[in-house]
Amino acid sequence: MCASPDFFSFPPPQFGKDARKLFFLEEGFVNLNHGSFGALPIPVQDGCFEITKEIERNPDVFMRQKLLERIDDARELVAPMLGADPSTCVFIPNISTGINTVLNNFQWTSSDVIVHTDSVFDSVLLSINRMQTPQKSVFKLPFPLSHAAILQDFRKHLQSVKGSGKVVAIFETMMPLPGIILPWKEMVRICKEEGVWSVVDGAHSIGHELDIDLSSADPDFWMTNCSKWLFTKKGCSILYVPLRNQEIINSTVTPPLTYPTPGKRPSSFVSKFYWNGSTDLMSVLSIEYAIAFRKYIGGEKKINDYCHELALKGGRCVAAILKTEVMSSDRIAEELIGNMVNVSLPIHQSIKPSGEIYLLYQNTFLSTYKMFAPIFYYRGKWWVRISAQIYNDIDDFKKLGENLVVKNLLEPATAPTFLAMDPFLPKFRIPTIERLGVKTCMPDVTESTAAQIAKDWFDAFSSFAQEQNVSGIQGLICEDALWRDLYALTWDIRTFDGISRIQSFLNARMQTMTMHSFTWRNFARLQRPYPDLVWIVVMFGFETYVGRCSFIARLVPTPGGWKAFTLFTNLENLKDFPESIGPSRQSVRVASSAWRDHREQENRFTESNPAVLIVGGGQSGLSLAARLKYLNVPTLVIEKDGRIGDSWRKRYDSLCLHFPIWYDNMPYIPFPPTWPKYSPGFKMADWLEHYADILELNIWTSSTVLDAVQHQDETWTVRVKKPDGVIRVFNVNHFVIATGQGDGVPRMPSIPKADIFRGEILHSSKYKRPTNFVGKKVVVIGTGNSGHDIASDLARAKIDVTMYQRSATLVMNLDKCWDLFAGPLYSETSPPNDLSDQLSQSIPHLLLEGGLAQRNTAAILASQREMQDALREVGFKLNDGVLGAGILLNLKQKGGGHYFDVGASQLIINGDIKIKSDSAILEYEEHGLKFADGSRLDADVIICATGGGDVRQIVSQLCGESVASECPPFFGVNEEGEMTWFRPFPRKGLWYMHGNLSLTRFHSKHVAMYIKAMEEKLIISRYPSDMSPKCIQLRQLELPPNSEI
Repeated sequence: MCASPDFFSFPPPQFGKDARKLFFLEEGFVNLNHGSFGALPIPVQDGCFEITKEIERNPDVFMRQKLLERIDDARELVAPMLGADPSTCVFIPNISTGINTVLNNFQWTSSDVIVHTDSVFDSVLLSINRMQTPQKSVFKLPFPLSHAAILQDFRKHLQSVKGSGKVVAIFETMMPLPGIILPWKEMVRICKEEGVWSVVDGAHSIGHELDIDLSSADPDFWMTNCSKWLFTKKGCSILYVPLRNQEIINSTVTPPLTYPTPGKRPSSFVSKFYWNGSTDLMSVLSIEYAIAFRKYIGGEKKINDYCHELALKGGRCVAAILKTEVMSSDRIAEELIGNMVNVSLPIHQSIKPSGEIYLLYQNTFLSTYKMFAPIFYYRGKWWVRISAQIYNDIDDFKKLGENLVVKNLLEPATAPTFLAMDPFLPKFRIPTIERLGVKTCMPDVTESTAAQIAKDWFDAFSSFAQEQNVSGIQGLICEDALWRDLYALTWDIRTFDGISRIQSFLNARMQTMTMHSFTWRNFARLQRPYPDLVWIVVMFGFETYVGRCSFIARLVPTPGGWKAFTLFTNLENLKDFPESIGPSRQSVRVASSAWRDHREQENRFTESNPAVLIVGGGQSGLSLAARLKYLNVPTLVIEKDGRIGDSWRKRYDSLCLHFPIWYDNMPYIPFPPTWPKYSPGFKMADWLEHYADILELNIWTSSTVLDAVQHQDETWTVRVKKPDGVIRVFNVNHFVIATGQGDGVPRMPSIPKADIFRGEILHSSKYKRPTNFVGKKVVVIGTGNSGHDIASDLARAKIDVTMYQRSATLVMNLDKCWDLFAGPLYSETSPPNDLSDQLSQSIPHLLLEGGLAQRNTAAILASQREMQDALREVGFKLNDGVLGAGILLNLKQKGGGHYFDVGASQLIINGDIKIKSDSAILEYEEHGLKFADGSRLDADVIICATGGGDVRQIVSQLCGESVASECPPFFGVNEEGEMTWFRPFPRKGLWYMHGNLSLTRFHSKHVAMYIKAMEEKLIISRYPSDMSPKCIQLRQLELPPNSEI
């Protein structure tokens, strides 16, 4: 063995920044990717230079007389680190060579099977796929990851593929991406028990794993890379083959060659790997210096203890900066995390991997930030894998976290941005003064000049519109403008994105709808929502051939003057069929008895059919029934409960509305000024009952719709069973499903072995009050509003309650941030709902989802950071909603996934409500739940606050599967950012009517006017004639984007 270089004579530096002097790392560059390529210490390179000088002084002497002995010395040095005999270890250039060597020496038949994990490295996968004869089977690692779940699933998978041929299992000691330790020794044991060959890729093991002990683990084949963590030069790996299998290896990838060499003769197996032609073997020879270096700086335990602790601490640091999470909780960190840690990124999971994304990230971090840690996409989420090494410290992790903040990846200078990669994802499109190109030449504008700008724009637009001059209109709007239409010009809910689509839309509809009779409403408001955003909101009226409409535009400054960035057209009234309200109300005196008799007769429908039949008498059904009533459209509501409002009365006793009354008014009758700010559930139930009575709505309670059949003339025959058992048959033109989310059908989680649980399992819809659970241990599954409310109810009754959190949750306290959420439009001093609703809905959802909602959500959550941090401290997982847009997309996507805090959060922080969020539920046990990580949770009662089913279930039940198959998903948005609710279906006369009180108040009028227009045959054509863009489902993002967009 060569003498150590002089460098080793100096005392070693402290780990951290001081240790950088031991490496060649570029000044200012932060290497957090040691797991990919390693880093060569200067003393090891110095030792290699000494060997090089020795070789080059007399190449023949070294190559012919010394080389093999030096290789043997290296094997004898490294074998003890593996717990292996030197005769079982040979050197190879890399893991791919080892995999190919093993696989190519098997005799394969078509009945053989190669099993491999879904995480094998790309080069390994290529080697596997080159084996054409054997079958291939992928073992998908369970997620969330835990050793117990991996071993259980691994055995089942091996058993499922065993047949007449041999089975060869290829798996890692540590997954490359994500960098997670696998229970490889136990997997080897399972292979032995199942009669399966084990081929183990231990690329990250040596220098990273302390107790490898191959003699005891006894895999069939095992290999590791020395340059990653052992500090050798690149190109040095080891293949371990126990004596029993060495005869299998008849050849390496390249046939071996050796010179006659003095000294002992190695086994035929070892000699095959000595030399395969001229190559630089310095990587193998560097082992002696790498091992000497490791001893010099403190040895294996000191190195790995430092790196492991830094990985844990650094991962939490990065996750805290990003407001995301580490892949694995503290509970199972020891078994999953080595010296690499994986942190989730605030990038939406719908952005799929692509070369463009990786190139953007790579170039940004290597060139701009002078650091690197690889990002990857795993199980629907984006992650970064961070390696910890002796030359790193916590500041390196902090710097990475700060540079990973999404705002740095979304600057215009880094375009194309991540959010522009997917056509179904909202673009970043806030019209900031920088994006508009006027940051340095922003025109001065005041309230008075804004009013004149708005009036001038109105004059120009109205002139062009009445002339049907589409080119003229184009000159008044931005290239990337958004035009949202609610039934005014399309008889639908549509959003047109960009000048090209707007042009096509106008060309198709200007002549059909004939915009005319423009009226200036003297509404112009200069607004500065953010320091970098200014616009003038202008509102005016116009008419079409059939309706009176409103128009709202937001004008922004451009180098070419003020132009519209958003345009909103809304059908307000049908010209010839106004609502019977205000001046149009009934004005004839009617005697009490005559009024009573009329109402009784009207509600019976004994001599006529309703035009519309609505299933469900909640807020949605009642709102639509009220609108139709005062458009003189005969309507009947069928409610299965005994009283209107029972759907609220049957909920838990502590229920109280989360939104204040200004947001929750219903059509025509606002809450009285004496009404409490937040409506108790029972009080709301009574209000709905009184509302139906006061507005004289036709309702049959305790009645059930049996079925509904559509005929060739597109009318519907509906059978209704009354409480006395009598079945009435109606022929109607419109059939409306207003039964709420899933018709109240509980959605129960599928958890194995429920039959052995000795306690009680119920859905949250069946929970009423805590008195039934005194003295019991209760687990609430689900962390939405209902889950929190029920857990809070139980905790306040001093009942032992644990919430099980399946996925991250959006939490915000609306009472403390209502001004940020919706206060300007819905408060004690805000405009009437008719105006507020139009102003609110006039912002296209693509703009909200493309930046505005994220900014607003970030401001709300920033104001509650103390609460958010405290929740994270106790293990509660938080997010910012889908795409960081807060509640907006949560409601559109699934109607949940959030909690409006009314006190439960503090109970969680205080420990009155316990949290379980670190592992997936595996199965029921007799007295509780078992989790994938092996942990258990005792319970007497399981309450599933897991929402309702798909409304298409009730459509299928009532109308048949063929009709249900034509219905779009209840939740989800299309490419224009619009939902399926409140819109015509492909099946004429069938409607969904669902939403919160605010949405149903506003959109019930659109649906009612459309139905009235159909009844009066006013609709010439919709735009387009076929159904509008395909409805797609956005997937839930559990990762909160950072605050500034």
